[in-house]
Amino acid sequence: MIGDFGMSSKKSLKLFASIFMVIIVSLVVARPASAFLSQNSGSWLWGTDTRAVAVAIGDVNGDGQNEIVTGGYFNDGAHWNTQLMVLNAATLALENYAFWRWGSDTEISSIAIGDVNGDLKNEIVTGGALFDGTRWNTQVMVLSASTTSTAMSVLNTAYWYWNSDTQISSVAIGDVNGDLKNEIVTGGSFFDGTRFNAQLMVLSASATSTAVTVLNYAFWYWNSDTQISSVAIGDVNGDLKNEIVTGGSFFDGTRSNSQLMMLSASTTSTAMTVLNYAYWYWTSDTYINSVALGNITRSTGLSVVTGGSYFDGTRNNAQLLVLSPSTTTPTFNVLNVAFWYWTGNTQINSVAVGNFSGASTLDIFTAGTFNDGRNHALLHDLDSSTMATRAQASWLTVSDTEANSVATGNFAGFGNRVVVVGSFWDNVHSNAQITIWG
Repeated sequence: MIGDFGMSSKKSLKLFASIFMVIIVSLVVARPASAFLSQNSGSWLWGTDTRAVAVAIGDVNGDGQNEIVTGGYFNDGAHWNTQLMVLNAATLALENYAFWRWGSDTEISSIAIGDVNGDLKNEIVTGGALFDGTRWNTQVMVLSASTTSTAMSVLNTAYWYWNSDTQISSVAIGDVNGDLKNEIVTGGSFFDGTRFNAQLMVLSASATSTAVTVLNYAFWYWNSDTQISSVAIGDVNGDLKNEIVTGGSFFDGTRSNSQLMMLSASTTSTAMTVLNYAYWYWTSDTYINSVALGNITRSTGLSVVTGGSYFDGTRNNAQLLVLSPSTTTPTFNVLNVAFWYWTGNTQINSVAVGNFSGASTLDIFTAGTFNDGRNHALLHDLDSSTMATRAQASWLTVSDTEANSVATGNFAGFGNRVVVVGSFWDNVHSNAQITIWG
């Protein structure tokens, strides 16, 4: 357990002066003729309502093949409970599952897969929140799955709040302090009594203890409410060290602005160092909902891909940017950009980068929604070099349908596939939904 951090014990990381405003050249993406082909799909309902909000791909049970892991929550008629499922990539058969509730309500917001305790096996890490009857607390869980039981084992747990409501929006795994061990990085927010602050934590897990140790942390607000929606880990500036990239938003008193931050952590201090940052708005409210990294330019360092939305005065538009950090100033350079809307409000909820089409350039996948009176799930595959759309798919299941998270990976015997999870409204309940695209 991680206890309550008193406000007086934290070192502020407020960032104000001389922030770079990104200038972007827009490119409108039209609806293409090509489309994804659905390889498999499924839905499920536990209790009265069920939602899948996160998906990851990896070998989590040691069988040498990648599984699909989904995370979300369901309502049992009185409370929200977490829901974690391991699915067979070929058949979508349920191989492992777990659910739990701490306090009155508990939710999973994000999942990641990796070896976080040094046992040379992949664990599943979930980030989310629980309501203790007074406030929301963050919750981190480390679990293992096996081929001999459908149950999952809880290896490590942590929860905390700072001052008031505290929550995790995103979790990632990687070596961020150069100790040759994977750390758990969580991004989210906490309420200080006046405003929401972005909160970033670096944690370590152990195979000999259920506790989780806090190694590094940072928090900040710009002007007013500030939050982290997504975190990613990788060597972005080509220094042979992993950086932490966060995407989110802050309120400037008039509108919400996108906020992109790149930070480094170390083993000698609990503080984190801000390396690069950027913020922008187009017309009005602008948000980053998801961040991914990829070697898009084939040069030293990974590029940053952000997906979200902006309001043009009439409707929300999906917004996709590819950026790289400047090596001479603490800013980011915009490499490419695309934005679009279909009919009405359109937004990106999740982005991923991978090699799906077999082309010489990587694919960027965006999953989200558009509204024509009802929400439709929307999936795009874009050429990472030109931002031209390679394939697309949209679907409506009964009524309002959402694509909440996208991941790409290789499944034995099937090759590279794109997996999307979300939910649809059947006019009575919210149902979780998964689709595998090829």
